[in-house]
Amino acid sequence: MFSYTNWPKVSGRKDTVIKIISIHIPKTAGRSFYQALKWAYGDLADIPRNRDKHVKDGRFDTSLLAPGTEVLHGHFMYREIQHIHEEYDSKVIVWLRDPVARVISNYFYNIRMNQNKPWKSRSDIRTRLTLMDFARKPGQMNIMSRILEGVEVENLFFTGLVEHYTDHLEILAQKLGWPETAPQYHINPGTDNYANPDSPTQFTEITNEMKEEIREINLKDCKLYEKCRNLTGNS
Repeated sequence: MFSYTNWPKVSGRKDTVIKIISIHIPKTAGRSFYQALKWAYGDLADIPRNRDKHVKDGRFDTSLLAPGTEVLHGHFMYREIQHIHEEYDSKVIVWLRDPVARVISNYFYNIRMNQNKPWKSRSDIRTRLTLMDFARKPGQMNIMSRILEGVEVENLFFTGLVEHYTDHLEILAQKLGWPETAPQYHINPGTDNYANPDSPTQFTEITNEMKEEIREINLKDCKLYEKCRNLTGNS
């Protein structure tokens, strides 16, 4: 674990200066990447945060952070952490994933989570959703684009692709000045949920037609993903 000691404090504050913000889009290796951040920064990295508990009036509440926090990671919309980004000139990091693969992974994850938490509101209904029922819900469409609304990906410090996680993590480590390559953590791999025999849609039942519809209703995410592929040289 190491820490930068020569980064300037901002606005005269000495307690908390957010130097890195990791925006965790669902099913984009966020938990694995958080472990890499903890490996690199130790206690300087805050615990993972969920927006429903820590966002007030559309802004992440920085009073929740322990003094000395330098790294923030969690499920945020960009606009919810924009004020932090602008105040501290933080390095914002995000990982993207092929939109069809991300939706499919998110579907099986949601089925499993709702099966494991039957006391949650509407969990019985959610466990009965087919893949296409899930994908057609407006709240599940173009999630990556909606999360990053308000900023262009080329203006972020780093955008990595899950499909090239190992190589892109090494590039990021170099950009951040890590003295060595971070260990390869694989936390909560989505494939563990694909074999769920109680899922209304089985992984083996997913057709090319279903994938094509998912692609069509996530065109904004598809364009965003292709843009990032070009930016990273992985087109």
